Amino acid sequence: MTKIKRILKLVSLAGALLVSNVNSNAQSVKGSLEVLAGDKAVTTDLKVDTKLSDEFSLFARNRVENPYQKLSVPLTLIDLKYNAGSGFSPLVEGLFTQKDGAIPRVGFTYQTKVGAFNLAYLNIFDLKDNPSVDLHPIISYSYRLNGRLNAFTQLEVLSNLSLQKGNHNFTSERARLGLEYKGFKFGVGADLKQTGDKFKPSHNYGVFISKNF
Repeated sequence: MTKIKRILKLVSLAGALLVSNVNSNAQSVKGSLEVLAGDKAVTTDLKVDTKLSDEFSLFARNRVENPYQKLSVPLTLIDLKYNAGSGFSPLVEGLFTQKDGAIPRVGFTYQTKVGAFNLAYLNIFDLKDNPSVDLHPIISYSYRLNGRLNAFTQLEVLSNLSLQKGNHNFTSERARLGLEYKGFKFGVGADLKQTGDKFKPSHNYGVFISKNF
């Protein structure tokens, strides 16, 4: 119960920071909401990024997987990032999962753009008794079809490895392919996952729609 209260306090604090910053500088807030309806589950993915100052920003993500035959699997993270320049940002993170509760983490993110490609890479370490590392590249591509319509694709890969034993905990690939119109994106998507050292596979294929704000 104490751990749950701490999580709620941290989430409430982050929410208060976001709301206060929205009121003071609405131009600095951006994000997206995606819903993927698949053959195994419906997944919602909310991302919010707000600028606190020229040097600091706050990023929050809430991803909930709702399998049709099982209980929901929520994941929430909150990052405080420092803009060090040239696309490089050290960060501290609070990760909240149903299984492990609150996990403090540290790492960095690097973002750049090459032509029509947007590239982002995150490297984050757990600060716990059995630490692990996330290797997290994201690649997206957008192509203008006409004055209102864009074609786009995105691949997000997340691989989690144990630092003590060198074990492979899981790897997930989230692929999206579709169109963008007035801030809405829609198309087909695939969420793939391989678990453990034997890379036990699972998948969720479906259609998605998302909205940038």
